[in-house]
Amino acid sequence: MIEKKLILTLMVGFFLNGCGFHTPYKEKVVNLEIVGEQSSMFATKIKQKLNKNIENSYLVHLSNETKKNYAASFNNDGSESGINVFYSIDVNVVDIDNKSVFKKKISANDYLRKLNDVNIDGSLIEEKYYELADTLASNFIRQLIVMNED
Repeated sequence: MIEKKLILTLMVGFFLNGCGFHTPYKEKVVNLEIVGEQSSMFATKIKQKLNKNIENSYLVHLSNETKKNYAASFNNDGSESGINVFYSIDVNVVDIDNKSVFKKKISANDYLRKLNDVNIDGSLIEEKYYELADTLASNFIRQLIVMNED
């Protein structure tokens, strides 16, 4: 009986690990100071994920927040059936010694499909921008935590 439980536990563990599941970081080991576009969606999402009880590890310059959406697919009659939503921001990270860690434009996009002749309104698009910014912020923080471990 114990062998079956062990095998089942291992299988579930391997499955969760294989699909990309990870436990949330209990002890966030990174904090940073944001300069530039501090009111951007990306900056807002980063601030929610930081450990404010530790000293800053990095200085992050944010600029050129870009939010775009455009028709991506059409029905046979030519009407819009879906849109692409695109979010990007330029990120320049320097460490406490003022050495450049990396500088790049990070971006994410998603597709919104129009269902049953219901228009895709601005609030739905805005919500999608926040989701994209949250995904980028999570990946960014995870990358900084890994870099900070070295």
